[in-house]
Amino acid sequence: MSWKQIRKRQEAERLGPLRLYRDDLEAIAKTLDEFGDLEITVNGEVRCSDPGGFAELGNQLPERLESVVMEAAAGEAMVRVELGQGAKIEVIEPGLAARGAQARIKEICAPRVVRRGWRIFLYFLLFVVFALLSPLLKEQLSSSQWTVLFSVVLAIFAFFSLADIAIMEKNKLEDVILNVPRSERPPFIERLFADRGVSAFWTLVGGVIGYLANQIPGWG
Repeated sequence: MSWKQIRKRQEAERLGPLRLYRDDLEAIAKTLDEFGDLEITVNGEVRCSDPGGFAELGNQLPERLESVVMEAAAGEAMVRVELGQGAKIEVIEPGLAARGAQARIKEICAPRVVRRGWRIFLYFLLFVVFALLSPLLKEQLSSSQWTVLFSVVLAIFAFFSLADIAIMEKNKLEDVILNVPRSERPPFIERLFADRGVSAFWTLVGGVIGYLANQIPGWG
């Protein structure tokens, strides 16, 4: 007498939260299409089997998609990718080909993991700049004015930091799925560098420091 396995082996792994563009969606779909028979379901309402179908979909649905499920089967094996409420990949009856598709998809998604803490770091950086300017500001303001200014700046810093933390906690697993090419919608931090925003910011800070320094007797 021999035992027969009736329950399929299944593995699941979290990938996100992710910020994905059409380029990424097409790359994942092509990987799955090479593995087996592809099926794509978007927002639970439209379905296709073409890896290049996302461009056509742009005429039917908003550019930000709520959910995307892509799966491909090859015999008993299946690879399934779910995007929306926390990206994850599932592999059923994993074999060599399924492992290869899984590794490639993880490679595509790795650079797209959302790092939600950079805005808090930016607020902290601005507060540090304010702290560095504080000796110059104290020279120009009375004690009561300085206390009010410092309290207001600290309150603003705390408000935006706590608000961002609350938003991150609420949306910590939510993926951002944009059905547009990445070149048309780069992240804010990349636009900032591309538009020379960093240089403009530090030019402004330098100008403020120079102005305040000139107001102090013996400096100008």
